Amino acid sequence: MATLDVGLFEHISFIFPFLLVWAMVFGLLSWKKVFGDNRTIHGIIAVAISIMFIMSGNAVAILNLASPWFVILFMFIIFVLMAFKIFGVSDDHIISIVTSKDYQHISTWIILISLVIIVLAGSSVMGQDLLDKNIGEGEVVSTTGAGGDVGSADHQEAWTSTVFHPKVLGFLVVMLIASFTVMQLAKIPGAQ
Repeated sequence: MATLDVGLFEHISFIFPFLLVWAMVFGLLSWKKVFGDNRTIHGIIAVAISIMFIMSGNAVAILNLASPWFVILFMFIIFVLMAFKIFGVSDDHIISIVTSKDYQHISTWIILISLVIIVLAGSSVMGQDLLDKNIGEGEVVSTTGAGGDVGSADHQEAWTSTVFHPKVLGFLVVMLIASFTVMQLAKIPGAQ
């Protein structure tokens, strides 16, 4: 019986981030026509940026950690579009809604979710190293300050205690209320 040995993939695993970065940079340069229609220049710049990218271990680790989340995000978007298509919405109507000023918040949410994915991946890859540089490797620090502040030598524990701290959660609730208030006030005729 033949078996598939995937151990060889770890020796060529740098090719996938290289190709992904090359395709994204080349596509962006070609789309925005930064250097005109010269596709050779776009290709050379994309190769140079891709080579510099794969030389950074942290950048490759962030890309490898964030990629599955972007796939999930775009699969969700595709499924939502398919659901609209199933119920008879035409392509022209979908395009008019996406490009409409009234529904610009959809693209804002997609950009915001993408930034959160990148920040969380960067935090997961580089967080403990940055914490060790600031505290000192091997030091055990776990304190609770006067205001309920929590410090820890473990990045995951420090991150979790920061995100779920009552002050941070309260700030998020106030910001959500403020953003919904501004959105509702912007819809009122004569309030502008």
